[in-house]
Amino acid sequence: MKKILKRFWNYMTRPSMVIWQYTYSFLTYFTSPQSLRYLSLIFLAIATVFLVGMIYQKKKNPTI
Repeated sequence: MKKILKRFWNYMTRPSMVIWQYTYSFLTYFTSPQSLRYLSLIFLAIATVFLVGMIYQKKKNPTI
């Protein structure tokens, strides 16, 4: 289970995935009705967690 979570974390903290996460959250924010905009803010918060993880991994091991 730990190995699966590590692979998921490594996949989600790649720069291309973080960019898609932010793009999706902003796209859903501007295209969704007013009652569903809180979901895009949740997506944005999750993308921010992965962005911080990506920055941490780059500082920890810059060769990745």
